[in-house]
Amino acid sequence: MKLSLDQRRRRIDGTYPIIFRITYGGKSRAISTGFTCKSSEWDNKNSEVIISNNVTELLSERLKEQRLKYQEKLLEFERKVLDATTDVQVVKDYLTGKLSHKSTVKDFWEEEIKRLEQIRRYGNSRNYKSALGGVLKEMPLNIPFSSIDYRWLVQLEAKLYSKGMKVNSVAVYMRTLRSVYNKAINMGLAELHSYPFRRYKVKSEPTTPRVASIKELHQFFEYTPTDNRFYNAWCIGRLIFLLRGINFTDLALLTRENLKHGRVVYKRAKTHKIYSVKLLPLTDKIISSYMDDNREALLPILSNQELNNVSKLPERIGQQRKNCNKWLTRIGKQLKFSEKCTGYLFRYSHASACQKLGYSKELISYSLGHSFGVKVTNCYLEDYDLSILDEMNRTVVEKVMGG
Repeated sequence: MKLSLDQRRRRIDGTYPIIFRITYGGKSRAISTGFTCKSSEWDNKNSEVIISNNVTELLSERLKEQRLKYQEKLLEFERKVLDATTDVQVVKDYLTGKLSHKSTVKDFWEEEIKRLEQIRRYGNSRNYKSALGGVLKEMPLNIPFSSIDYRWLVQLEAKLYSKGMKVNSVAVYMRTLRSVYNKAINMGLAELHSYPFRRYKVKSEPTTPRVASIKELHQFFEYTPTDNRFYNAWCIGRLIFLLRGINFTDLALLTRENLKHGRVVYKRAKTHKIYSVKLLPLTDKIISSYMDDNREALLPILSNQELNNVSKLPERIGQQRKNCNKWLTRIGKQLKFSEKCTGYLFRYSHASACQKLGYSKELISYSLGHSFGVKVTNCYLEDYDLSILDEMNRTVVEKVMGG
């Protein structure tokens, strides 16, 4: 934080506004001091007013008082609010008191959505927006955070269950509300002593992964599509399996830059972990069949315009995933799969097939990027580990292809 003379905005009387320039994470915001002075009265080197008379002396004192106030609030901000998601706008809002204690839950929730969009976390923003809409249908949110107590949370939970929502779906809403409440506490908009989530615990239940048998997977790989809609979904299903259970979002975002030395190397959009998968002959054949010099993405899931429209990307990928799953489900019904056939099925069927062939949970955890009690400290796997994963993937694919 430094004082600065904003010489882009000259006043009629020949003076310029004096501002505090807040810089964080390579971005900056300006906070007006409410004072002005002439350029001849400003010391650029030391970022201060040149004291030449009683007026400039008084001005200097007033600016020092403001600086002291903001420095104290910055220290408070570092202790209470600063985290990995902080951006410069949040710093400015905190210093200027823009988020007052009178903010309602709805106001603050909507401000969080805007903040997430500002820092380009569009997926999280979309989730916050969805949860806000769902809660608003059941309970009013034009209330202070102090109005949310244990009883209020239980009432919300009961209303969500009465709509036919499942335990884990309700948990998504309640966890989002808890996250918003936690941030409000850090911002000084809610009191820690009245925190309702001490008594209320978000319920969840384990989900049983849907998997296909090796026989069903073999039938899928041997399937003959009848038209392009079936064909594209079929290819995506195969690629998810062939690329060790790659997530649909990561598959949609693949470009030529992800093809390196006979491997697909990419960063998972959700966890930012690095994955490296060797291209098997069939994988290479499918990807090569879709190659188009005029399209940035490897597969025809996203157009160039959609790929570069970052704010709308999560929504578009969601639509394409839904469309792909529709055709995969129809293929699954034709083949009489025991489970609903979706991209999710192929992601976890790869892990299940590996386990059935005797591979350890630890090795499968590397493949999926999960921990299973094994703490992975390196973002890249060593070459030795990659060779084992490559061999496991090749063996599993051969088993499926051979039936």
